[in-house]
Formats: sequence, structure tokens, C-alpha cells
Amino acid sequence: MFASPLCIGCAGSSARVLHRDRCGDGCCSRRLPQRNAGECSICRARKIMSAQKELSKISDQITKIFAKSVTDPLPYEVYASTLKRLVMEAEAVISLHFGPGNSFSLNLIPAMQANEKGFLGRSLMTVMGEANQIIFGAINHMIREPLLGVQFKAISKPVYVDASTISAMGELSHPEFDFSRLIQMCRELNTAHQSECHISVIFLVRAIIDHIPPIFGENSFAVAANKLPHSKKKTFLNLQNSSRNIADSYLHQHIRRRENQPTATEVNFSQDLSVVLGEVINAVRSA
Repeated sequence: MFASPLCIGCAGSSARVLHRDRCGDGCCSRRLPQRNAGECSICRARKIMSAQKELSKISDQITKIFAKSVTDPLPYEVYASTLKRLVMEAEAVISLHFGPGNSFSLNLIPAMQANEKGFLGRSLMTVMGEANQIIFGAINHMIREPLLGVQFKAISKPVYVDASTISAMGELSHPEFDFSRLIQMCRELNTAHQSECHISVIFLVRAIIDHIPPIFGENSFAVAANKLPHSKKKTFLNLQNSSRNIADSYLHQHIRRRENQPTATEVNFSQDLSVVLGEVINAVRSA
């Protein structure tokens, strides 16, 4: 039998003990690939099973609330806070397994932002029903991981628009503005970013800065930027000039014999966009 280091889950405080035929936690000994040092396949499988079990419990609770609401004389809306808590718990488990910014977590955002009236014109039951299906999807993907040869989770890149920013915009209310399209563009921007759809990313950034000037009382993003204090103005104009030029180069360029594809670095205006969206939130709240 060969000897290999104990993984973190098997070794506990005995990290220097060597595997022989069995590890200290009772799982079968396997040599750990150097790139995956720190966790063996047995402990990884245990974590997957634990995550599946927790998500199944949460999904069962959501399903029971659906069933109860059919016969319960109380309106379905009274369960809003409980459903929201359950979805947030599920998202925490999913993010721990798949990493931040994964597609399951991103699609749970509406349910985490919902209130007793639902989310952006969709009823609470519709939003929560969709969330439960997304949780089912996460469970199914975990089950398929061994079949797909996925033994260790990949770390997802940071999201382009932070979830807290999208959540804050979901709570905004103004008699003249409907924020649903802005929120949807931000959600699609995150999806495009995670999928490395760089052309879509820069198009969506441009669409967002073209969409929001009326919030600042202007028809042009550049005019709105020039009315801001110097520190904010510089950020707004950088987003206006650099992102617009890059977007135009891909939007209006005719097909050529050779093409250059945008890179993730070239279309990364996430910090500037975060400042701009923060100003959108502040402008609406102070109106």
C-alpha cells in the first residue's frame, strides 16, 4: 500500500498522519492529486451528500407551505417572510458548494428580494415556485457531478453587479420610474459575465448607462455626469467614454477578414458601474 497525506476532512488535528490502507476518519485511502491537495474524494462526496440533504429539507418545507396554503384560511402572503428565509438558507448552501455568483444563486435573487406582494409584478407564489424548482435543479446537478467527472468545485468569478446592489434597486419606488428593466439588465449582465460572453457584457453596460439619465433629471449620461462632484464625475465620465467607445467598436463594426474578440479585462467596468448604480439608488431615495 502506498502512503499519502490525509485530507483536511480526514485528518482533523492529525494533519501529519499518513494514509495507509484507511485514513483517520475511516474513508478509503486514495493518493491526493497535487492540484487538489486538501480534500480527498470520499470527504468531497460526504459534503455533496450533506448539501443535498439540507437542500432537500428546505425544498420540502417550501412544498409543505404550498400545500398548506391551499386549505389554510390565511392568505398565502402571510408566509412571505418564512419563504424568503428558506430561500436565503438554500442560497447559502448552494453558494458554499458551487461558489459565489453561480447560475443557481443568481436566479434565486428575485425570491430573496420578494415581499408579500411578490417581485416586479410577479406574484409571490410564482416567484417562490420558481425558486423551489431552482433548488431542485441545484440538487440534481450535485447528484450528476460524479457522472460528469466533477470531483472538486470550481471557484466562480466575482459577480459584475453585486447582489446587494440589485436587492437595493428592487426595493426602490418612484412615481415616474419603473426599475424592472434596469434590474433585469443587471441580472443578465451577471449571467453574461459568468458565462464569459464579453460582447454581451459591454453591450449591456452601454444599455444601462443609456437607460438611467432621467433618474438624474437629464436625457444624456454625459450631461448628468458633468453636474456631479469631481470625484463622482470622473467615474461617470470614464464609464461614459471608455465603455461607450468599446461597445461602439463591436456594435457598428462590419464583418472583416480578421476579427479581434474582446477580453474580460477590456470589458470590466464593474467598479465604475457599481459607483453609478450606487448614485442611482441615492438619487431615488433622496427624491
